Amino acid sequence: MRRVRLLAMVFLVGCGGAARERTPVEKCDDFVNSFCDRAVACIRGASGMHSACVNAFNSQDFSCADVKSVGTGYDRCMDQLDSSSCTTLFPVDPSTGEQSLDLPQDCSMILISRTAPTDDVFGNAIIDRVPEALGLARFSR
Repeated sequence: MRRVRLLAMVFLVGCGGAARERTPVEKCDDFVNSFCDRAVACIRGASGMHSACVNAFNSQDFSCADVKSVGTGYDRCMDQLDSSSCTTLFPVDPSTGEQSLDLPQDCSMILISRTAPTDDVFGNAIIDRVPEALGLARFSR
């Protein structure tokens, strides 16, 4: 038993012990990948478009490399993104039959840019490029 405890302690020390906090850039990458995973799974005709979705986020005016911090709603946003149904995140407009994007309110202002700390540059990236890249009709928040 003593030997097992000693090995466990050596393992924890060798692996750095406690988990390292993810940087804002890593958290942005996590969000983009999670969002694109959900989009590809939920949007009709988006199968195989994960790269196009990620590329739609990363452009001249926004990139995860520009993120300096995450907003207070980040963890709640990620939880809701993972747990919300496809029909909640990508509802179908009954009058047109087209899907749209309806992110949870907690996803507003979650990625704070170095270049525009008061603008929702991330939100603008979603509004301007992601729907077009994935064939969505509109974005709402």
